[in-house]
Amino acid sequence: MIKFIEIDDNEWMIEDSSESLDDFDIIEEAMCLWEENQDALAKRKLKDLITKKPTNIDAYLNLASIFENDGDEKEAISYSQKAADIGLKALPKKFSWKTANLNWYIHENRPFLRAYHNLGLWYQQQEKLDKALEVFSNLISVCPTDNLGSRTLIPSLLFEKKDYSAIIKLCENFIEDELTPEISYSHPLALIYLDEIEKAKPLIKQAQDNLPLVAKELLKKRHKKPKTEMEGYIAIGGHEQAYLYWQNHGKYWSNNPHALEIMTNNK
Repeated sequence: MIKFIEIDDNEWMIEDSSESLDDFDIIEEAMCLWEENQDALAKRKLKDLITKKPTNIDAYLNLASIFENDGDEKEAISYSQKAADIGLKALPKKFSWKTANLNWYIHENRPFLRAYHNLGLWYQQQEKLDKALEVFSNLISVCPTDNLGSRTLIPSLLFEKKDYSAIIKLCENFIEDELTPEISYSHPLALIYLDEIEKAKPLIKQAQDNLPLVAKELLKKRHKKPKTEMEGYIAIGGHEQAYLYWQNHGKYWSNNPHALEIMTNNK
């Protein structure tokens, strides 16, 4: 049974009374089988665990990953929703997304935080922008350290909604996040959209100084995906990071008639 326990004022910890160390071993064994391309056996082990322990969030979440890798989006979304719902349905009335704290460094909180974040990713992929924005906003509210990187996903959602003031507010809350282009570059861009050019210029200069390859990528006429040195790893300040930012945010720079020109002339 899943419970949210208030261990201090607005400080919460999630407890699964049915969880055991054996469950972790089963999940690890299943994922090793998956890596060995024994998908059917991996799925069977995880489904058997769910039958015995229906509140094991990680079992649902790993099943979702396997189905997604298999290209079965319907099953992947289904298990992702079920994983998140285990925690969402256990939320007590006293819990508030605006004031509660779910500390990432309390390990018991991580399965639900991961599952809820993953649900937000599916909402974003399905272009359910309001639902995705709600999830990611809730996550950075209850977990300000944002270990899952929800803050990097919010700006593109807000650009789609043309809510430039909200982008500025978000970026100001993460003002020290200088090496995250979704924050450091989106902040001045939102100011440009609001015609606050003089406020944007020093922020563009700062972003260019900290992450010069991002600016170079945005200003290119042609964009070529860089070779990945290490699969699944994005180096800070590297070509992969710059390309990924352009891929997800480049259109917002191009759609503004002055943004790229301001960046070019902002020496």
